[in-house]
Amino acid sequence: MLKKIKRMMSVAILVSLMLSVLSTTAGATPNYKNGAKTPPPPQEFHIYGLFNSNHLYLQDGTNQISQPAAGQVKLLATTYAKQVVDYVGITFYLQKWDGSSWADVGSGTGLSGTNRDSYSNNVFRSVTAGYYYRVRTTHWITESATYEQGERISGSLLVN
Repeated sequence: MLKKIKRMMSVAILVSLMLSVLSTTAGATPNYKNGAKTPPPPQEFHIYGLFNSNHLYLQDGTNQISQPAAGQVKLLATTYAKQVVDYVGITFYLQKWDGSSWADVGSGTGLSGTNRDSYSNNVFRSVTAGYYYRVRTTHWITESATYEQGERISGSLLVN
């Protein structure tokens, strides 16, 4: 009987300790690197965009994201055509990492250039410190009745 009581007390103490540890860690704020409010996005091993090699006029596009000031990001992109076309442009999509997936949080279409073979533009967006952001851009051209587009996705940036 004494053995049974000792075993029950040991189990009770062990359960109490486990509950104490769980309650302490459940309410704790995770300590992510450099003040991030989420874990970093996973390293993605895929092509950061898609351009059809059979396009007649659209050649390529580039983009990048930077932080010129606190609470602000700069999205920069360029679209390249294979020749002078009627219209060439860019559509910007700012994306934010929520800890499990990327979500569009803002977009803006750069004014397209006319009768050109390339077009560059940048936009500034307000953001919240502690989150990862990236830019996804659609690069497009119109020549006569032909419309072609491709897409690029930048790497991520932790905003301070």
